[in-house]
Amino acid sequence: MHKNSKVNEKLIVQPVFVSLMHQHRFMGPCRYGFGEELSYEFDHNAAEKDLAEFNSEIAENVDPNLVELLDTQFIEWHEDFAVPDDQVEKAIENNQKVDAYLISGTRLIAYVSTILAKRTNKPLFFCPLTSSKYSRLGGIDSTAHMKALGFKEMYNALNYDDLNRMFRLLRTRKAIRDTKLLFALRDNVISFGCVSSFINLQDITDRFGMEILNFNGLEFFKIMDEFTDEENNEAKRIADGLVKDANCMHMPAENVVNDTRFYVAVNKMLDLFNCSAFTIPCFEMCATRELDKRHLTFCLTNSLLKDGGIPAA
Repeated sequence: MHKNSKVNEKLIVQPVFVSLMHQHRFMGPCRYGFGEELSYEFDHNAAEKDLAEFNSEIAENVDPNLVELLDTQFIEWHEDFAVPDDQVEKAIENNQKVDAYLISGTRLIAYVSTILAKRTNKPLFFCPLTSSKYSRLGGIDSTAHMKALGFKEMYNALNYDDLNRMFRLLRTRKAIRDTKLLFALRDNVISFGCVSSFINLQDITDRFGMEILNFNGLEFFKIMDEFTDEENNEAKRIADGLVKDANCMHMPAENVVNDTRFYVAVNKMLDLFNCSAFTIPCFEMCATRELDKRHLTFCLTNSLLKDGGIPAA
């Protein structure tokens, strides 16, 4: 995998477990019981049990190929409805590197969730505990509140398959946002051979976050002409490996090195500018007659880049 590749970049998720625990013994419309069932200790023990279940379920069900889970943070509040600020700050202390929060808990998690959403401005995910009849309601309630305020990054999963699907979408969005495209040009930004592409590159950056670096495509030929012996040997090593592993060949094997020399040149520029994607216009570059002169095309380079996790076209 290419060291600049973003395709396997994981979503960093901070789990947060919220529980309201009653400090006083009393009954009401949604609280009832006998003796110790009305004690703080009873609420605390129940929350600890649900927390353990939550940690077990996310460890077992959240796809580790998509997500890096941080250690779960715990927020406890009481019937005075004052949310401890120190616990909120502890829960969001990694906010700079966190991509999203996964919220669960027992009893009245919605209000605390809105505080987390407003302070972090990061996506919030909710997935119900398998055994809980309460945990689904808080996510729906807080989502309605935040969407009324114009905050749309609230996601309620029906189950863990649904949650992983949502994580996959956000991980893709993160990878696109973190991508820096090496955009080789010869003439116009819009290719004469394919006009159905984006017409406003700044719009791509504004909408998706992707950075685009324009680069003169003719420079690649100069780079190849100035290769060191080490770079030429690298191109030959790659070509020899491809020929050796091929099921069949439909071109002279010695010509493969022409394409891998271009691949080495592109990689050199990807590393120089720290880019993680590549595109070059075939029609315009073909018209320079350099491809005919050098007996090469860009197709093998695009395939090799994609094998290494570098989107290329």
